[in-house]
Amino acid sequence: MRTSRLLALALLATASVAFAQDILRPLGGWSTIIVYGKVQMEDGSPPPKAVIIERVCTDGQPPGNVALTDKSGRFTWRMDVDPTSILRCTIKGVLKGFSSTNYEIPNMNAFSDPHLPPLVMSQNGSNSEIEVLSDQIKVPYAAQVAWSRAEKALTANRLPEAERQLTLAVKAAPKFAPGWNALAVVLEHENKPTDALIAYRKAIEADPKLLGAYVPLARLSIQVKDWEAADKTTADLIARDNAGRYAEAHLLQAIARYQLKNVDGAVASANDAIRMDAKLHKFPSAEYVLALCLDGKNDHAGASEHLKKYLAELPPRAPNAEIVRDLIAKLDKSIADGTPSPLVPPAPEALAGTVELPSTGVPGEAWVPGGRKALAALTGLKDASSYDHFFADYCRALARDDSRNFPGNSSVSRGHSRIHGDCFRTASSGRTKWGQHEDHAFARHGRAAEKCGTRAGAAGLEAHLEGRIVPGAA
Repeated sequence: MRTSRLLALALLATASVAFAQDILRPLGGWSTIIVYGKVQMEDGSPPPKAVIIERVCTDGQPPGNVALTDKSGRFTWRMDVDPTSILRCTIKGVLKGFSSTNYEIPNMNAFSDPHLPPLVMSQNGSNSEIEVLSDQIKVPYAAQVAWSRAEKALTANRLPEAERQLTLAVKAAPKFAPGWNALAVVLEHENKPTDALIAYRKAIEADPKLLGAYVPLARLSIQVKDWEAADKTTADLIARDNAGRYAEAHLLQAIARYQLKNVDGAVASANDAIRMDAKLHKFPSAEYVLALCLDGKNDHAGASEHLKKYLAELPPRAPNAEIVRDLIAKLDKSIADGTPSPLVPPAPEALAGTVELPSTGVPGEAWVPGGRKALAALTGLKDASSYDHFFADYCRALARDDSRNFPGNSSVSRGHSRIHGDCFRTASSGRTKWGQHEDHAFARHGRAAEKCGTRAGAAGLEAHLEGRIVPGAA
């Protein structure tokens, strides 16, 4: 009898504990919580297909799928949490042909913000930072330590250390193509294009299927005016581009062929770029290149038509919009008068238009998006044609009006202050011409002027002036 009573009490106690846990777990939020997340592409758009959300933890167990996105890229996840656990877990998006950022899940409870920061994906072959540092890369054993250290240095934006470690990685594994590619990207950020060009070539030699390295190699070849190399690089990429993804390759090929006096080839390449870019309109400069080619073939009416198409795709306040309008007006007038005069082509680098070529850092002309015209517009200079003396003229313009109010936002003013400081330091050193130091100093300011226009919103300029620029993004 006594044994039966004790057993009944024990069962009652166990049931009470279980009941209490069932009540307290959802109230305390330490058993299961619901979190919300989003996956997006680099431009903020949703992924083209549903993305699997994969979790991997430090317990050594295989990765597990925890959620699936909807059409807008959003997902909901019922996440089990244990505040006593020492496991650390990360999540990422998984979609064939794409790379994803990772997010480490912090310690969470019912009172935590259930909205996770977005995971960002990029298509493989774009050579974005996401892909360059993807955890899908198979790192050779000999290069693993240096590669890991390089990743940490890049996360902390310590580029010289990242360059040093990546150099060690490719020295230890000379056929490590992603290592050469990552080194090239870092070298571009450090304004070392000649070294970057060599590294991109090494990457392609090690793995010709590394398509993402071809476009930046072609851009750099155009910068240093190696037209034959640019033509060959783009031809190699186009031959391997079975999916028809690289409209930019056709634009760069058109520029190279135009410089090589292969006008018919340039026309064909420009038309291919326009056809492939018909939906996204990322490379309006193909219209400009085609206009120059047609004008060279004495098709002045066709040249005017494509200049107008180029103008229609420019932002209303683009620094070169007025110049293009003037070209169109002069060309149309000369056609009407029966005395058409040929268009004067701009510097070859400028033909790339929206293609974001980094500053050269080598002897010769530096290409900055928006270029001298954009910077001249910001400071009120009327003539930006002189390459050799533009830097001195720019600094004098700043000195004449140190209190210039840049339109509508403090970001431009901060950028102006930085450039003014560079002007002062450079003038103090006795330099009056634009060299490597000035290329580096003006690059971000020029990109901001081109990307956002001279009267841009604060957000866009802030991102550029603070240096938050993705490589290769246009």
